[in-house]
Amino acid sequence: MTTTAPPDEEPLDPQAAAVFSKVKRIMGISMALTGLAIAGVFILIGYRVSQSGKPPAETAAITLPAGARVVSTAVSADRIAVTVEAGGRTDVLLYDLYTLQPRGKLSLGAP
Repeated sequence: MTTTAPPDEEPLDPQAAAVFSKVKRIMGISMALTGLAIAGVFILIGYRVSQSGKPPAETAAITLPAGARVVSTAVSADRIAVTVEAGGRTDVLLYDLYTLQPRGKLSLGAP
């Protein structure tokens, strides 16, 4: 396949042709890198979806100290934080989101 310039256009001089080919090469490289970046994003999304872990328990009970009053709750990543008041003390109880096993306790106020 040969390309010819239309009759009303002049052929490019060698310097302009060299610049034109350099621009085409740079555009090709940038398109390839953009394609790799987009593929990387899709791979990352697929990995995150496949590694999302098991879903949280749908029904379960957490045992609180006797006479405790729940002040607040919060969920973050794979933990549940339950703030309770019992006997003049405020405690933050940490539980695993998936198994509801105790993971820690933070006591606030007087001992």
